Amino acid sequence: MAKVFARRSVQLGPEEIVFPPKGIQLLEGQPVTVTEPEGEAILLKFGMKGVIRIPDEATPDQIPELLLTAQRIRYNFLRKQLDAYRMEQGNRQATNVPIMMPTDSLRSKFNEAKALRETLIAQDPVIQETLTALPGEKREMAEPDTLAEELRAFGISPKAAPLEPGITAWDQGVPV
Repeated sequence: MAKVFARRSVQLGPEEIVFPPKGIQLLEGQPVTVTEPEGEAILLKFGMKGVIRIPDEATPDQIPELLLTAQRIRYNFLRKQLDAYRMEQGNRQATNVPIMMPTDSLRSKFNEAKALRETLIAQDPVIQETLTALPGEKREMAEPDTLAEELRAFGISPKAAPLEPGITAWDQGVPV
C-alpha cells in the first residue's frame, strides 16, 4: 500500500490542517494510473524497491522490457538488504559476538530474491549468454577460459589458484 499525500496541508490561522494520506494499492506486475504528483511521490518512496513509471507513449512491445527492468531493480534492492545482514553477521562473528538469527521478513526477502534471480536468468538474454554453467546444467562457455589455460601452461592447477576474488584455495578444499 503506497500512501500518497493527495492534497497539501492548509494553514488556517495559527493551526495547520494536514489531510490524511490517500492509499494506493500497488500489486506486482499490475499497472496503476495515478496523477503526476502522486506518481512522483510513489517513485520517490518506492522507486528503489522496484516500482517504475511506464510512459504513456510506451508501446505494448516495450512493456515486458520495462517490467524486466523493474524486476532487476527489485532484485538489486533485495540483494542490498541481504548483503547488509551478511556483513553485520560477519562483523559479529569477527568480534566473537553471537550471531542473530534472520527474521521472518529477511527470510521472505531471501526467498523472493531467489525466485527473482531464477526469473531474471530465464528472461534476460544477456544473462543467458554470459553465464557459465549453473549447477546441474551443462552449458558451453562463449569464449575459452584463457586465464585457466595460462595457469596450466605454467604447471599450476586452476583449482590451486582460484580466479575468483576473495576465494582462496583453502576455501575450495584444495590442500595448500
